[in-house]
Amino acid sequence: MLTSAIPGRASAEAASSISSAIPSSGFAALCSSAVRTQQTYDATGFTGPVRFSRAVYDATPGEILTEIGRTAADVTTLLVVGHAPGIPGLAAMLALPDSHEAHLTELSVKFPTSAIAVLTTAGSWEDLAATGATLTHFYVARA
Repeated sequence: MLTSAIPGRASAEAASSISSAIPSSGFAALCSSAVRTQQTYDATGFTGPVRFSRAVYDATPGEILTEIGRTAADVTTLLVVGHAPGIPGLAAMLALPDSHEAHLTELSVKFPTSAIAVLTTAGSWEDLAATGATLTHFYVARA
């Protein structure tokens, strides 16, 4: 799962630069319905089904998690484009203690608006709250 709060051209370009690591099958996106996040998503160059949701805008981590839980079971990689403080809070909430130590430290210090957190889980989207996820990468795009 790729979770991000990535507004702006520089961060969209950073997301695009890691797109080669995203499998072409099983990919979907969940994006806030805000115009700016839609523009950011469009600029990433990712393709695949995308669901624009008002529920991601100004949402708590729990509300975003509820939206993630509605993701189809055949989706193996989910890009979530949203806003602070919900997205940073969600990444911190889901990241398990066995995550990459340096990335956990970075995440706990600051999750800037240009950040991309990559988390992986073996569980289902519905069970994500119970199973948590491993933070494997933490990118910060800079203009």
